Amino acid sequence: MYDALLGYYKWGRDENNDTSQIVNALVGILRQHRFSEDDITKMKVGLLHVATSNMIPALFWFASYVLSRRDMVTELREARLAMLVKVSGCSLPSTLEHISSEKLLM
Repeated sequence: MYDALLGYYKWGRDENNDTSQIVNALVGILRQHRFSEDDITKMKVGLLHVATSNMIPALFWFASYVLSRRDMVTELREARLAMLVKVSGCSLPSTLEHISSEKLLM
């Protein structure tokens, strides 16, 4: 992984048109501050490790805990609907009346 990414940055492939603007911007900033391709590659490999090593189990247990508590599910649903109304400017007066909470909670 390291060798492939190192070549990617050394040969400027991150500057291709098909590379995301986020990658271009971040790597551009790092290069402005004189980070080497080796430094950038080490950082990217580290980010890949962090993103995949602990996040998946943590998210699983978080979701399991939240979804196992009806009070939390209800509170989160109400908060989400309130945000939806606030952002969209729509009113949803009858939406909850027509949806059975038993169906939503399964």
